[in-house]
Amino acid sequence: LFLPKLSDDTNENCCKICSIGGGPGYDHLVGCLVSFYMKNMQPRHLVDSGVLSEKQVTTQVFDLFASNWRPIMEDLGESCKMVDGIAFEWGAGMTMHHADLRFGLEATPNLELCKSTQSADIFCFQFVLHENASFLLGKDYDGKDLIGGAVWDILNNAKLGAFIICTDSGNFLWPALKAAAANCGWDYMGNEEMSHRIKLGPSSFVIMERRSEEVGCK
Repeated sequence: LFLPKLSDDTNENCCKICSIGGGPGYDHLVGCLVSFYMKNMQPRHLVDSGVLSEKQVTTQVFDLFASNWRPIMEDLGESCKMVDGIAFEWGAGMTMHHADLRFGLEATPNLELCKSTQSADIFCFQFVLHENASFLLGKDYDGKDLIGGAVWDILNNAKLGAFIICTDSGNFLWPALKAAAANCGWDYMGNEEMSHRIKLGPSSFVIMERRSEEVGCK
């Protein structure tokens, strides 16, 4: 998703991130850093010749408290325009939008998120799912946990090849999330599937990729 392109076509050379509950916009900054790194890791003659076009990153931050976070996000974007004397445009690709995870995508607070779901390349849920777990988790007739709200609709409506990155301080919500994702065509890998912990990484995480458009969650 972050590999540089030989083309200057804007649509082809763009990675779209939906940062859910992303507050100040750190997900965008990380995406820009990865894109910058991936370009500069290519053969030196391609980098120096200028034929490689760095993958552009655009991020829509969706947050329940969008109006409170917006000035902080704008300050972060302004601070990213110059790094160690080098001019960047990293801060230009962020926008802030209101959303409420507790409701489905067709609910009024989530209409902008609904429009973005089918075109986003990456969805980031950083420390936001567990704080909303009481609204997102439910039970089926057999007593099994179900995942609801906007998360359910994103699992069903995201495009093929989209990624979801979730990090949190705990993992009690992951079983319901993984079960729903698996039934909707997503593959997943998390800390519970790994034999060792990532150094300096989050204590609990899940990374998912949509591999098919099967929609059969119950």
